[in-house]
Amino acid sequence: MEIFFIVAYVMLAVALSIVLFCRGTKIIRVSPASLSTAHQTTANFFSAGLLNQPEEAFQFMLDHPSFKGEEIFLVPNSNLGVDYKSTCNKIEQVIVEHDFKKVRFFGISLGTKVGHYFAVKQAYQMTNVVADGENDLRYIEIECYDINPCWTPEFLKPKLGMALQLIIPIINVIGIVLIFVMPIPIIRSSGLWFSPMLFTSQLELITYHSERGDYFETQLSRLSKKLRYHELNAVTAIIINDQDEFLNNQKIIEYYRRNKSVIIFEVETRHGDTIGSGTVYREAIDAILANR
Repeated sequence: MEIFFIVAYVMLAVALSIVLFCRGTKIIRVSPASLSTAHQTTANFFSAGLLNQPEEAFQFMLDHPSFKGEEIFLVPNSNLGVDYKSTCNKIEQVIVEHDFKKVRFFGISLGTKVGHYFAVKQAYQMTNVVADGENDLRYIEIECYDINPCWTPEFLKPKLGMALQLIIPIINVIGIVLIFVMPIPIIRSSGLWFSPMLFTSQLELITYHSERGDYFETQLSRLSKKLRYHELNAVTAIIINDQDEFLNNQKIIEYYRRNKSVIIFEVETRHGDTIGSGTVYREAIDAILANR
């Protein structure tokens, strides 16, 4: 009987793994129904950070007059975990399908990685022949607006980075034992419910992605020194917090200032609190979009 339960558990675990392997995020269009994508050349994509969704996290700016007549898409987080490669492929399909010439990426914390992914892929295509069946992104204008950027472990405060490296392996072991609980939304954050699977995958990506050689880092390492800065030059502006509990603002500023034209705006609030301090972030966005 015990063998039966073990075999059944393993089979269900395998089935769940297959589902997770095929996971992906559905890109949500929130532009007015009267707006036809057939006549638009600019699209704006919004991706939230840790345990949050873009509709709530960007509520402070989705109605900004700068987006009038432009397409708006939300990039939600899936409770089955983070898979930015699959997600960005779907965004790419949307861009190519509607022939957008200019794309803006607004990201919060880990969500800033979406825009940087595209900038890196574009730079890589500039130094290589575009493969058959691959979409040509070389002539699309990309702008990234990073709020509390956390797409690399280098931006974490040292003690937090060390703590995460110690905690993540323990969480992964617990996750294997409780694999059927992991996709269930039992963590409440920002008035929404999220799964331990999403939370764990986001923490892993924040903590390890540079070391594990994912697509983003692999492509970046292949670029020539000249085009390595293409990813950085795609950034129009960043917003940092003077009270950030998690990020090393000095490191962030040092990195982004290599782009001489980037706008760096500091707000007086906690890390990524765009819901509780929406007014503060709105004022920052107003100033940034007025000077772009």
